Amino acid sequence: MLILHRSKPIVICISLVLLVLFATSCAPAATLTPVSTPVPPTAAPQPIAVPTTAAPAVTTTASAAAATIAPTKAVVAGPPTLPATNATPTLIAAVPETADDIQVISPQLLKALIEGGADIAIADAQPPESYALEHVKGAVNVPWDMKIKSAGGLPMNKLVVVYCACSPDEKPSGTDAGDVAMQLISNFGYKKIAVLDGGWLRWQELGYPTEKGN
Repeated sequence: MLILHRSKPIVICISLVLLVLFATSCAPAATLTPVSTPVPPTAAPQPIAVPTTAAPAVTTTASAAAATIAPTKAVVAGPPTLPATNATPTLIAAVPETADDIQVISPQLLKALIEGGADIAIADAQPPESYALEHVKGAVNVPWDMKIKSAGGLPMNKLVVVYCACSPDEKPSGTDAGDVAMQLISNFGYKKIAVLDGGWLRWQELGYPTEKGN
């Protein structure tokens, strides 16, 4: 009895130890809380800059618009103006058989002869009403006709330059000036005759001196 009484505290202690161990083994395992590691934010991709060509500036000034719209006046091309001269050109000695054989002089030369006071005369083969409206300065009217009745008082000792308002590209044989020139030679005995190249229309295009009236 004594032995049991003395061993009773030991049994109690052992029982307590076993109870603690049993309680420990039955307790739920502790849950580990994961520690989140901060992840650095990823930078958003930047768009690639594409170089662009700047559009040309648009001029909107009134002067620029006017310069674009305003038509350009056509300039008649031609040889340079000749200096004034009084030297009468040498004519072909042979008597022309057709109007195309008659000597032709340029508007530039005729203008130079007029300005130089050369010893020449000018015959306008246009109708009287057209002649009165405008003609080469100093010209005498000798209107074309199937058979002209008068030479208009043209001097026979001077070079006579005949012109008309026919097409500038027409040959003398197809113009009134060519026919009047041939009649002056054949019917009136003139020998110093020439035809104006391009005629009245070419003379006007070049802006050479003209006058009005009879």
